[in-house]
Amino acid sequence: VRRGIKNVQAQFEDVSALSQGHEYILLYSKNSLSRLPKLSQSHLEQKPGKWDTFWRGTDRPTMRYELFGITPEKGQWRWEKNRTAEAIENYRFFLEKKSQQMSLDDWFFDNLTSTNKKLNFVRKNDEDVVQYYVPPSDGKILSDNWMDISLSGNETIFDTEKNTDLLERIINWICRSSNDIVLDFFAGSGTTGHAVLKSNSKNNSNIHYMLIQLPEPSNKSEFMTISELTKYRLIESGKKVKDGNPDWNGDVGFRVFKLDTSNIRPWEATAESLSEQIDAYVSPILEGRSEEDLLTELMLKRGIDLSVNIETRQFDGLTVSCVDGGKLFTCFAKQIPASSVEELTKGIIDWHKSLKVGKDTVCYFLDDAFENNVAKTNLCAILEQHGLTNLHSL
Repeated sequence: VRRGIKNVQAQFEDVSALSQGHEYILLYSKNSLSRLPKLSQSHLEQKPGKWDTFWRGTDRPTMRYELFGITPEKGQWRWEKNRTAEAIENYRFFLEKKSQQMSLDDWFFDNLTSTNKKLNFVRKNDEDVVQYYVPPSDGKILSDNWMDISLSGNETIFDTEKNTDLLERIINWICRSSNDIVLDFFAGSGTTGHAVLKSNSKNNSNIHYMLIQLPEPSNKSEFMTISELTKYRLIESGKKVKDGNPDWNGDVGFRVFKLDTSNIRPWEATAESLSEQIDAYVSPILEGRSEEDLLTELMLKRGIDLSVNIETRQFDGLTVSCVDGGKLFTCFAKQIPASSVEELTKGIIDWHKSLKVGKDTVCYFLDDAFENNVAKTNLCAILEQHGLTNLHSL
């Protein structure tokens, strides 16, 4: 990653002169056949072919030989002798047979199209400089994977924060599917999430990100913890990506979860505490847990992606959540009066029918929320009459 470093090729003769301004990025793959793609940077328009110096500063005595009457005392020629001889002959053929009909660029592409072979050319110009031909291109292969990434304009909050362009490039390398998940165990200011949003907006993909951050104190006065800073950065970067890509309809939203114990009271009975444990399990849900807490744990246990769409509606004051387009309905109200059963079931049934999701829908309620057994029995009977037979209670 560039930190004002010198060009490695230019400094090959004096490695000790290299700046100690490098960072290293290690990429691992469980597939031994995985390879990084060749990295090219597009030009705004195609660049014509050009001639460049055939001599190089790197010192390889075996690559010094007589060429056009010149034998370098130091450095080396760019190619080995046989390849160079073929390149000289190619250019002579062009001058004698093709130069009156087309340009060297045109002949290069004409031959490439017909034979799928790239020709090499070497000459000595009027100033007695040996040169080789660099063909036209609409892009360039980057000899350094990061040197083209600008550092200007990068909002650095931490000393080790990475450039979003750098992370975006890595994401584009490793994500082979538009629905992949990028996991960052050290979220920091949320740079990885920002890079994912930028990549999605440019490639019209739907890559998800998962960021993990300990609630460590922040040295920024406006944020108590680093995780608060992370959330702020993601909100603002989402707005920025949307504003910069008005035709993109992708999602920039995110959900925040905090690691905690299960919402279900653990069973820890012994012979001495059995009676007390049974009494506690009359209400197995731990105190202080919200309906959203219960829904999140249920989604995890049922293998439902936490990023799926969740809608909520109120029926007679009771909140009902619909997950992933009707695959799961929940009502975790702590009290379900018998008088509310009719309106509650009607709301769920009508909502389910409007979604047209079939008979695989699952419904969950809190067992001790029902006013009495009659209320619970009536609710189950009404739902089952309308095809909602996969009913559960916690």
